[in-house]
Amino acid sequence: MGCAKLRGLVRYLTLVLTLAGAALGGVSCGGKSLTPTTQDAGAPAAPASSQDAGGHDAGRAPKEHRASRAQCRTERAAVTPASDGCPVNALHCAQDSDCSAGSNGRCFDVGLCPSDCSYDDCSQDSDCAHRTPCFCRPSATDKNYCFTLSNCSVDADCGDGGYCSPSLITSSCICENESCAEGYFCHTARDGCLDDSDCQAGQSCAFDRSAQQFSCHSCLVRP
Repeated sequence: MGCAKLRGLVRYLTLVLTLAGAALGGVSCGGKSLTPTTQDAGAPAAPASSQDAGGHDAGRAPKEHRASRAQCRTERAAVTPASDGCPVNALHCAQDSDCSAGSNGRCFDVGLCPSDCSYDDCSQDSDCAHRTPCFCRPSATDKNYCFTLSNCSVDADCGDGGYCSPSLITSSCICENESCAEGYFCHTARDGCLDDSDCQAGQSCAFDRSAQQFSCHSCLVRP
């Protein structure tokens, strides 16, 4: 067969196969459609909705979370308690210099006789128990303290991609549910909220120790 006839035969067979493929486009075989798709088996599936059961955007990070460990650097200011004439002993004080049993001792007038000493619990996370963060003083006269009810100190404690967020930290109110905890806790897939803004007015997004998840709780003004 000559080359010209061979090329013509190839073109003819190609046309036949193309038409046959188009005809099979809507045919099913064994319950499976033979219609070509734009996504093959190796392509990633479409992402799930970013709205979880709690109604908040599960794809976003909480506004407040602890990405790294704390190193408290603010010096503690001196305190001058009112002179109340109370006796000074191992537990009570009349001035800061009487408080030498711990770190950065300060003598606070608690309004009743006698005044009491206050000491820093920590200056960094390693001074506290495992997965317990050191909360640095919010004002110069406050103490640094370990949040012992916490279940995490940094995001890494909550697993890959997890977040360790505060619950009722420096909040102006307390949770009416007694199981709500003050400290730092891991977010869970069951959470009903990520931030206070996910809750109604007068509520806080707080960690419930009974349910072991963050959820919205009514807030009572601190006494």
